[in-house]
Parts: sequence; structure tokens; C-alpha cells
Amino acid sequence: MSEPFKPEPAKSGILESLPMPPSSGMAFCRSCGKQIHKSALTCPHCGEASVAPKAQRSKLVSLLLSAGLVTLLVAGGFAASIFYPQYMASREQSNKYEIVTIAQEATAKVEKYFREKGGVPKTLEDAGSTSKPATSIIKSMVVHPEKGTITIVLNYGKADGKSLLYTPTIDDKQIISWACTTKDVPEKMLPPGCTEEVRN
Repeated sequence: MSEPFKPEPAKSGILESLPMPPSSGMAFCRSCGKQIHKSALTCPHCGEASVAPKAQRSKLVSLLLSAGLVTLLVAGGFAASIFYPQYMASREQSNKYEIVTIAQEATAKVEKYFREKGGVPKTLEDAGSTSKPATSIIKSMVVHPEKGTITIVLNYGKADGKSLLYTPTIDDKQIISWACTTKDVPEKMLPPGCTEEVRN
């Protein structure tokens, strides 16, 4: 019967050469590898600077994060001061062209109704248009049942509650043209082709 396997004893000197885990409150020096106390600022064996205590590290990290945050806020504010006015100008320009598009659709419907029926529609809905366009920048639109003028009441910025008047004229060749005027919409907010009404 064979004898049970017995591992050979470790050779002397191998275990002694391996670094032992540090005891509580101790750490290894990053330079010489010897054990030093965690709170030591320098290694007593080689004199190299030790790892900064956690409190100092966290304070440094906090300062760096704060500086980064301040930089981001300043840069963001600077960028906003440059791009926000451009964004607002672009948005205002977009509003103007949206109004023109909606007005052109409404005037074309009224014009078509006039040519087919020989008169002015009582409402924009009668002409196949709408008095409540699907946009937030126009409150309402209405056609005058006798004159055929279309009033568009705006709903944004300084033009809120103010109106544009589209007035039709017909020449001797039966060509209808539309003029856009206003009494109260600020000049810089007027859509292309619209002018302030001349006051006597």
C-alpha cells in the first residue's frame, strides 16, 4: 500500500523574500517598498515623500473640481452671451417667414373663392382656409365679409395682440394684389412685404 502524498516543505528563503501585507495603520513606501505608517509624510527609511493623506487628497480633488466647474460656468456664460442673441434673431426671422407663408395661403384661398363665387367669403373657413392656424405665433385670422381684407392677430414677443392687415386690390385686368400694413406691430418684427400704415 502506497503512502499518502505529502507536499515538500518550502525552501528556506522564498517566503521570507515575499512582501508581507501591511499591518493595520501601515502602508508600503512607494520608493523603497518598506513598511511605513499611513500618516507619515516621508519614508523614515529612504526619505521619499509618502502618499498624501486622504483628507488632503480629497481637499485637492474638491479644489480642482470647483475650479473646473467655475471654468465651465464662465465658458458657458460667455458662449451664451454670443450665441443667444443670434438664436433669438434667427427665431424672429423664422417667425416672420411663417407668418408670410400662412398669410399667402389665406389670401390665395380668398382670391380663389372670389373668382369662383364672384364675391367675398363670410369666413376663412368658407374659403377653405382657417381662422386658427396651427402655430403658436398667430392668435387668430379673420376675413372682412364685405371688403375682403384679412386681419392677422399675432401672438409672440412685443407683437403680442398686435395685428397685420392684408388688403386686396383688383386692377382693370382683374389681377388681384395684396398689400400688408400695420398700425402697431414694431417695425423690426414686420414680415417681408409688410409696412407701417401711413398716418395723416
